[in-house]
Amino acid sequence: MYYDMSGFDYGILDVVQVLHLRKRRGNYYDCPFCGETHGKLNINVEKNVFRCNRCDAVSYTHLRA
Repeated sequence: MYYDMSGFDYGILDVVQVLHLRKRRGNYYDCPFCGETHGKLNINVEKNVFRCNRCDAVSYTHLRA
């Protein structure tokens, strides 16, 4: 599953706050896509991207065409 975040006016942490995602450790949060509650969603604030290590949901603003 890929989510294009280009043109999105808010940062990834704004989305985390709106969805009330629970931070588990480091850059890992609960995943709203698969419901994983053991912190499998890795969020990189500097690159404004995310990837779930369980369901493979990923933003792809960092990928090149």
